[in-house]
Amino acid sequence: MRVPASFEWHLSPSRYQHCLDTLMLGWPVLVWLVWIRADGWLLLWLVAVGYWCSRTPSLRIQALGIDNGQWWVQQGLRRQSVQLRSGWRRSDLLVLWYGRWPWQALVVRRQHLPSAESFRQLKAALYGLLPTTSVD
Repeated sequence: MRVPASFEWHLSPSRYQHCLDTLMLGWPVLVWLVWIRADGWLLLWLVAVGYWCSRTPSLRIQALGIDNGQWWVQQGLRRQSVQLRSGWRRSDLLVLWYGRWPWQALVVRRQHLPSAESFRQLKAALYGLLPTTSVD
């Protein structure tokens, strides 16, 4: 059986992704406030979104890796084996599902990794293009 060699990718928070997440969660409130014409609440909403975007982003998953063909994610000090499923793929974005619940998805942008080469290696590993080792 041929499996990919061991690799590990450390993820860092992305301010861009943090602001996108904040806006995606807050847009229904914005639409509702505009619809009911609540100008004071609209101003408060804008201040709140600005505050959330300015906060330092954090990640639930600090690292992602593969050992002998088994993928894992690291949450804090704990490593959990996972079965990754591809969710969405673009040139600068990967969405990986590692569970059945909506919050068990990992969004990886190029900004989450230290270099473009690391991002390319992660994509190659996910789609079986990394060098392999032979295991009996």
